[in-house]
Amino acid sequence: MAIMVGLQLGARPHYAPASIDARPLSGAAAYASSGNTGYWFDSCSIGSDYVDVGGNVVDIDQQHCARAIYSDDDFGQRPDETYADYNARTENLYQEQQRDFDTCLRTQGADHFEVRYHADNRFRQFQLTEAALVLLIAGVFLVPARWGLRRLRP
Repeated sequence: MAIMVGLQLGARPHYAPASIDARPLSGAAAYASSGNTGYWFDSCSIGSDYVDVGGNVVDIDQQHCARAIYSDDDFGQRPDETYADYNARTENLYQEQQRDFDTCLRTQGADHFEVRYHADNRFRQFQLTEAALVLLIAGVFLVPARWGLRRLRP
């Protein structure tokens, strides 16, 4: 069981080169405010990070950028405003929040957001790779087991 978990968590991301989906920083505040800095994929997601121009991972201080995320109270409709006023105010707040969060990320060195994943069309390739690895591991355990059984034979 531990071997299968090790294959899935440790080896599977390295079966094939990962595809990379690069996203601009604009719009990142919406994900950060909901607590989700990643993107959803139908594929096998390996990881996601903010990266600099050279493609190096940038460690973002989320506490520093948290000041750029407004609370839900800021976006609530006030009793004295019309729906049109509410829409205009929240749109302005949203745009300001995006600018503040983008600026915060850029000051920490981020250029864009990357998601590393394996596409769904690699499913069969990965199944064959794992089957071959499991057979190889079984063979490795079979050799000492057969040797031990031969020693028990009278």
